[in-house]
Amino acid sequence: MIHIDPRAAKPRPHPGLTHGDILVRILSEATGKPPALIHHLLDTIRVMLPGGTRLDEVLPPDEAAELLAGLRSELPGIRAWLVRGAAGVRA
Repeated sequence: MIHIDPRAAKPRPHPGLTHGDILVRILSEATGKPPALIHHLLDTIRVMLPGGTRLDEVLPPDEAAELLAGLRSELPGIRAWLVRGAAGVRA
Protein backbone atom coordinates (compact mmCIF):
# COMPACT_ATOMS: atom_id res chain seq x y z
CA MET A 1 0.00 0.00 0.00
CA ILE A 2 1.27 3.45 -0.87
CA HIS A 3 1.20 6.10 1.82
CA ILE A 4 0.77 9.67 0.60
CA ASP A 5 1.53 12.45 3.03
CA PRO A 6 -0.77 15.36 2.06
CA ARG A 7 1.52 17.79 3.87
CA ALA A 8 4.31 17.01 1.39
CA ALA A 9 2.44 18.36 -1.64
CA LYS A 10 2.39 22.08 -2.22
CA PRO A 11 0.07 23.57 -4.83
CA ARG A 12 1.97 25.52 -7.44
CA PRO A 13 0.83 29.07 -8.21
CA HIS A 14 -0.46 29.67 -11.76
CA PRO A 15 -1.69 32.78 -13.52
CA GLY A 16 -4.94 30.90 -14.20
CA LEU A 17 -6.46 27.48 -13.76
CA THR A 18 -4.73 24.56 -15.43
CA HIS A 19 -6.21 21.21 -16.40
CA GLY A 20 -4.41 19.87 -13.32
CA ASP A 21 -5.98 22.50 -11.06
CA ILE A 22 -9.42 21.59 -12.36
CA LEU A 23 -8.75 17.89 -11.92
CA VAL A 24 -7.60 18.52 -8.34
CA ARG A 25 -10.76 20.49 -7.54
CA ILE A 26 -13.10 17.92 -9.06
CA LEU A 27 -11.40 14.90 -7.49
CA SER A 28 -11.27 16.68 -4.14
CA GLU A 29 -14.98 17.48 -4.37
CA ALA A 30 -15.81 13.94 -5.53
CA THR A 31 -13.80 12.18 -2.83
CA GLY A 32 -13.82 14.65 0.05
CA LYS A 33 -10.02 14.35 0.19
CA PRO A 34 -7.90 17.48 0.69
CA PRO A 35 -6.58 19.18 -2.46
CA ALA A 36 -2.99 18.73 -1.24
CA LEU A 37 -3.45 14.96 -1.36
CA ILE A 38 -4.77 15.13 -4.93
CA HIS A 39 -1.86 17.43 -5.95
CA HIS A 40 0.54 14.82 -4.61
CA LEU A 41 -1.24 12.12 -6.60
CA LEU A 42 -0.96 14.22 -9.79
CA ASP A 43 2.75 14.73 -9.15
CA THR A 44 3.07 10.94 -9.04
CA ILE A 45 1.12 10.59 -12.28
CA ARG A 46 3.34 13.17 -14.00
CA VAL A 47 6.41 11.05 -13.18
CA MET A 48 4.73 7.93 -14.57
CA LEU A 49 3.89 9.71 -17.87
CA PRO A 50 7.27 10.89 -19.13
CA GLY A 51 5.82 11.82 -22.53
CA GLY A 52 4.03 14.69 -20.86
CA THR A 53 0.43 15.63 -20.25
CA ARG A 54 -1.76 18.68 -20.65
CA LEU A 55 -2.12 18.98 -16.87
CA ASP A 56 -0.02 22.16 -16.77
CA GLU A 57 -1.82 23.86 -19.66
CA VAL A 58 -3.45 27.09 -18.47
CA LEU A 59 -7.02 27.56 -19.64
CA PRO A 60 -8.74 30.87 -20.39
CA PRO A 61 -10.99 31.82 -17.44
CA ASP A 62 -14.25 31.29 -19.33
CA GLU A 63 -13.14 27.87 -20.60
CA ALA A 64 -11.98 26.85 -17.10
CA ALA A 65 -15.29 27.94 -15.57
CA GLU A 66 -17.25 26.03 -18.22
CA LEU A 67 -15.17 22.89 -17.70
CA LEU A 68 -15.55 23.10 -13.90
CA ALA A 69 -19.32 23.56 -14.19
CA GLY A 70 -19.62 20.64 -16.58
CA LEU A 71 -17.55 18.33 -14.40
CA ARG A 72 -19.42 19.39 -11.27
CA SER A 73 -22.67 18.42 -12.97
CA GLU A 74 -21.11 14.98 -13.47
CA LEU A 75 -19.94 14.49 -9.85
CA PRO A 76 -22.34 11.59 -9.15
CA GLY A 77 -21.03 9.75 -12.21
CA ILE A 78 -17.41 10.54 -11.31
CA ARG A 79 -17.98 9.14 -7.81
CA ALA A 80 -19.56 5.99 -9.27
CA TRP A 81 -16.62 5.62 -11.68
CA LEU A 82 -14.14 5.93 -8.78
CA VAL A 83 -16.05 3.35 -6.73
CA ARG A 84 -16.10 0.91 -9.67
CA GLY A 85 -12.38 1.45 -10.18
CA ALA A 86 -11.64 0.86 -6.49
CA ALA A 87 -13.76 -2.30 -6.52
CA GLY A 88 -11.84 -3.54 -9.56
CA VAL A 89 -8.52 -2.97 -7.82
CA ARG A 90 -9.67 -5.01 -4.82
CA ALA A 91 -10.85 -7.91 -6.99
